[in-house]
Amino acid sequence: KKNVNTHKLKIAMIGDSNTQGSNGAYRLYLQDKLTQNGIDFDFVGIRQTHTPSNTPLGLIADPDHTSFGGWRIHEVHDRLKSSWDINPDTLGQPDIALVMLGTNDMIADVGVHGPPPFADSMAFENAQKNYENFLNDLFEYYPDLTVFVGNLLTSGKSLATDNKEQEKALKEIQKRIELFNHNFINMLGQNENINLHEGNLQIVDMFSIFQPSEMPSRFHPAEEDYERVAKMWFDAMSYESK
Repeated sequence: KKNVNTHKLKIAMIGDSNTQGSNGAYRLYLQDKLTQNGIDFDFVGIRQTHTPSNTPLGLIADPDHTSFGGWRIHEVHDRLKSSWDINPDTLGQPDIALVMLGTNDMIADVGVHGPPPFADSMAFENAQKNYENFLNDLFEYYPDLTVFVGNLLTSGKSLATDNKEQEKALKEIQKRIELFNHNFINMLGQNENINLHEGNLQIVDMFSIFQPSEMPSRFHPAEEDYERVAKMWFDAMSYESK
């Protein structure tokens, strides 16, 4: 376990749009929280996009992350693999990874946004195996990594403009989210298909922090509510370091 008070923590944030955000999602709220608590850290990643210049408290933003809006688990994994092939040290040996993936696998073949442009009829069925493959590679490259996996956020309510098919699709996606959290993510600590090497894996209950009414764009909270996601990550890291 890393002592967050004496060690400069390298933190990799890996995910989809709820990590990337349009204005940094939870990332810069987390930067503020870590800084306020006197923790020496560095965000590491392969992208710097979708990050404002400053954090909510006015610090110069640390823009590094590895997250891609709309991407499924295997797509993020494939992108990381191609980066590792070019440079095995592409993430700079992180101490901690904050991972929140899978929402797009729940919606890949369900027409909640209208007919899916790139429907993947097996995305939901393959999500568990794809997540296991991804985590195994992560621990293979970084054998003493501490990985915090956030389970999937709840989906929101239907939009006022949704038709009946879209409303039905959203209900189906919510069922999938709850099943995937319950049967897979929440059970990762007992999953014998994942080789932790000398690493550590912890689950963070992101599903519990929002009600559907607090997800105004179906799968995303309001910008300022990402602060609650940051607090969950921070509290999990602080507890683990004790």
